Amino acid sequence: MYFQSSKLDTKLIEEAKNKDFTINVYHNNNNKILFIKNLLKKLKIEDRSLNPCHILTKEEAEEVKKDYLKLFRFQGKKDNLDFTNKNKIPSIIKKCIDSIIGKSPYKSIKSMQGKGKERTTITTYELDLTHDIHTYHKELYLYRIDREKTITKAIKDFNKKIDMKKLISIFKRKGI
Repeated sequence: MYFQSSKLDTKLIEEAKNKDFTINVYHNNNNKILFIKNLLKKLKIEDRSLNPCHILTKEEAEEVKKDYLKLFRFQGKKDNLDFTNKNKIPSIIKKCIDSIIGKSPYKSIKSMQGKGKERTTITTYELDLTHDIHTYHKELYLYRIDREKTITKAIKDFNKKIDMKKLISIFKRKGI
């Protein structure tokens, strides 16, 4: 997903601790996006997939679970929210993205492991670069950062480097 750096509304949360109704502060989309970003960093998620490379400790998982329950609507057994299980984390992150965007740009790939009664289904998620939502958010991100300005700046910087190389080569020829 294409997000510019978003800051947690810490001032609002500090002010909200003293107020009666804090629910709207926590359910802000900026806080949800920041939660997802921090979770992806903690789990060291693989590029273009939702597979974690790192597993959280029990203390970290309880803290993340507490934040998740504050931010996102969850209608199920809270015991099923296991942030230490490497196979359940991708589906939890996908649900988080679904709640913000509406439909996630990740496609699911199901595979079976084990034999007989011990057989389990493991779902992995990979980014679908051709998905409409992915292309829409990419275009929106590039529009917001004004891609033309960044491209023209890169071209100018490149031209300056070329000019410097030419100047250095002239000095080398003259022996300066």
